[in-house]
Amino acid sequence: MRLRLAAISVALLAVVAGAMPAAASSNQQTEPGKYYLSLGDSLAFGFQQATFNRIYPNERPDAFHTGYTNDFARLLKSARPGIKTVNYGCPGETTVSFINGPCPYPFALHNAYTQPSQLATALAFLGSHPNRVSPITIDLGSNDATHDLIEACPDPNTFVACVTARLPALLNKVGTNLATIVATLHAASPTSEIIVLDLYNPLAVSIPASDQFATFIDNTIKLAATSQGARVADVFPVFNPSGPAEVPTLCLLTAICTSLHDTHPTNAGYAAMALTLWQASGYTREDDD
Repeated sequence: MRLRLAAISVALLAVVAGAMPAAASSNQQTEPGKYYLSLGDSLAFGFQQATFNRIYPNERPDAFHTGYTNDFARLLKSARPGIKTVNYGCPGETTVSFINGPCPYPFALHNAYTQPSQLATALAFLGSHPNRVSPITIDLGSNDATHDLIEACPDPNTFVACVTARLPALLNKVGTNLATIVATLHAASPTSEIIVLDLYNPLAVSIPASDQFATFIDNTIKLAATSQGARVADVFPVFNPSGPAEVPTLCLLTAICTSLHDTHPTNAGYAAMALTLWQASGYTREDDD
């Protein structure tokens, strides 16, 4: 089974790489710009199921203030105190809805879309703030995997076989869409540093074999990002360390082990993601000099 999955992964990565446009040159910035633009899904938004349940039906975005976007913004302020954050993160966003819209979340966002899709809204913002936006962070792909693999393969007895059969199409979709997204953003704002987060795997708590599938997806994300000159924040080893520490770490950094079985990060998990972003950014704090 392992050799079969590896062969599928290599073949799909080759196909995805061949479909991608040529890589843009990496634009390493020595410090952040005037604006930090956060793009992506519920992780960019900072969603936590416990918070949502506590305030529903009076849902308000300012209740979700412990996400990685918030934590990373605080780190960025140590390098540029006046930086402002714009967060278009949409819970439930896939690579497809990011490009085409609409946002599937029926409640208010931190910053509302001004265009039909998150990508079009981001492009409009970049166009109205030339050379003033850096970094741009992106997290996408987890909802694609949820829809195309997890929801489509609910039987644990056939999970591995079902996911193996469906994995190639998912890798092709996520890789092609994400490469297009990064290339489009880079073309609209060549001076922006773009950092893409890969995925952690909360399902490893109950399905250890799922780590191998998550690795294939993460390799696709990394290839799509780096082929377009973006950096990668590798959160997988932070949340999913190898060996016996994996499950306790997931229980600490996500709410998967609570009664809610929430796959979203805890406050500690979001802080860990922000630190990983900071390390990937290459920025230095003013007090590091």
